Amino acid sequence: MENAIGWVNPDIAVLKLIQVHQTYIFPATSDKDVTITAGGTMNVYGAWTEITDGTVGLATVFAEKPGHIAGVEIESFNIADKVYMVQIGYGDAHTLVTSFRFLSGLVAGSLSAPNLIRVRSEHIPAGETIYYRCMCETADKVLTVSVRYFLHC
Repeated sequence: MENAIGWVNPDIAVLKLIQVHQTYIFPATSDKDVTITAGGTMNVYGAWTEITDGTVGLATVFAEKPGHIAGVEIESFNIADKVYMVQIGYGDAHTLVTSFRFLSGLVAGSLSAPNLIRVRSEHIPAGETIYYRCMCETADKVLTVSVRYFLHC
């Protein structure tokens, strides 16, 4: 049933799922991380690159079920006091699902709060490869991150 502003009244179970659900972490072990490298020209996005832990791609967790990215934990960076911008997309067309921006800490490697970037990404279909591209105020700078995700049933 539609209300006066045209929204469809959703099922209570759907509302609960949107607000409360188990998220998982990629990589799944504490000895791995994801490296994100900014483009080779300052303030220009680099090439789309698959999100991996160096061995396994984030796409493996979406191999059989669709889902979405709920957040990205910034774990380290190699330049202080600079703005990074990251885009995440999937598939050959690099369909954009989320973007975020943050300022690195005042000392290289030290984190400024918050270091969890919460996102509500668009739906990622099952079986798609997942990519990032990044830019920074300084070229070729590196982040290490982990990714929080949710799989749809």
